Amino acid sequence: MKIEIDDNVLIEAIVERVVERLKPLISNSHDTFSDELMDVKALADYLKVKKQWV
Repeated sequence: MKIEIDDNVLIEAIVERVVERLKPLISNSHDTFSDELMDVKALADYLKVKKQWV
């Protein structure tokens, strides 16, 4: 028994599966605060360090 696989179909299936698995990771990797500026206190709180360290 010989099975032939169309490369384009296989590639498309792989791409769809990769995108499906990456979408949640990419969309969850950014907080709502990612575009905001922080002062020293906010950054220290975010990093859980003392203000002097910042």
